[in-house]
Amino acid sequence: MGIFKSYDIRGVYGKELKIDDASKIGYAFGEWLREHGASSLKVGLGYDVRLSSPALKEAVKSGLMASGFKVIDFGMIPTPSLYFAVAHLALDGGAMITASHLPSKFNGIKLVTKGGISLSYETGINEIQKKVESGPEYRTDAMGSEEAVPNLMDYYWAFIRHAARLDELDRLKVVVDAGNGTCGYFAEYLKAEGYEVTGLYQEPDGSFPNHVPDPALEENLVELKRQVVAKGADVGIAFDGDGDRIGVVDNAGNHVTADQLIALLAREELKRSPGGVIVHDILTSALVDEVVAGAGGRVVVSRTGHSYIDSAIMANRALMGGEASGHIYFLNGYYGFDDASFAALKVLGLVSEAKRAGKDLAELVSELPMYFSSPEYRVPCPEEKKEAVIRKLIETLTAAGYKLNTIDGVRVDEPYGWGIARPSNTEEVLSLRFEGKDEESLKKIEQLFVPIIDSELGISSLRS
Repeated sequence: MGIFKSYDIRGVYGKELKIDDASKIGYAFGEWLREHGASSLKVGLGYDVRLSSPALKEAVKSGLMASGFKVIDFGMIPTPSLYFAVAHLALDGGAMITASHLPSKFNGIKLVTKGGISLSYETGINEIQKKVESGPEYRTDAMGSEEAVPNLMDYYWAFIRHAARLDELDRLKVVVDAGNGTCGYFAEYLKAEGYEVTGLYQEPDGSFPNHVPDPALEENLVELKRQVVAKGADVGIAFDGDGDRIGVVDNAGNHVTADQLIALLAREELKRSPGGVIVHDILTSALVDEVVAGAGGRVVVSRTGHSYIDSAIMANRALMGGEASGHIYFLNGYYGFDDASFAALKVLGLVSEAKRAGKDLAELVSELPMYFSSPEYRVPCPEEKKEAVIRKLIETLTAAGYKLNTIDGVRVDEPYGWGIARPSNTEEVLSLRFEGKDEESLKKIEQLFVPIIDSELGISSLRS
């Protein structure tokens, strides 16, 4: 089945991911948890705003109950709050019905085990796939139960506001774009803390009528930028559909890239914990490496994907981690998973401290080292062609004498810059990114990849 991905389960609802699949996945996940040390036989369950999510949630619940688990149903919540509940309440695992930032026709299931640690294909999704595809015989010795817990967000907010030391911060003027996803709560909770908040698209709506809930894309930040400038706000915050990815706009209305955000937050963490480790994915700018090294920290580079970053953070006891797509993780004072709401509070702390020093967020960004970076290009590529394109890149670049990093797609590092092509886990695209010390170097790196990809896929060059 093509729905079982590297770090989640995902597909077009009703076509690739069906109700019957969800029930079988719930049961298989329960059996997998039993085999891997489940003790309380309690599992958390949540769902996002997508129109298909309630039905999929009920199907997963039925499968989990058939495997003998008590299902704690938290209702419609952000994905990180489910992770929080699993970790904080010491549950055996959790399942979140979501397709994150993807358009409304998609849906999926994210699975976590004890501690809120996400499963990857290598650490459990592959075994669950085998159980589903083998057509499991449902156990008859024990039927589970369910319990609804509708007020999780109050407990979650109380925890993250304390962990982020919100009481110690100056009250700021903030614009929040919830993207009609699960983070509509954030603006209201922040207002209750005494912040001056303008909320955009707070109403949950699984059709995403205003924009696709992906804060990494400039076109989805247009209104947020406008409102930040119009309101004279200190910062703008954008969330994706399920609340695990953040986008930030500075006080001048400029997009603060994920690279810049990771660098700024990492520097703050290293001030408090000198010599610590910062994890980032293979798509992240060398800007982060330079800032971390300058702050006395050490970088560990991981495959892209929340499950892989999660594992790298835990293995290295890292202070924090980040991905070029806007996933931000904190282990120092938190649980180590990607949480855009917690990251947003950390951003408020960053801006508050800057203002006390007579600076604003735009100034902090302007002081960072300058690199010439491309956006993350997402080139259409059928699933069946991804492997062939990557293989051709490896063969051609190796023959040309380049040393390659192949932990996630193929990456070339040269003294003047770097470039990468990797198959997306979530869409039928290749993710490409290039970076150079100047514009000429950027184009030079880009041209190592583009002609090969153009030839294999029969497309035009990314740039004229």
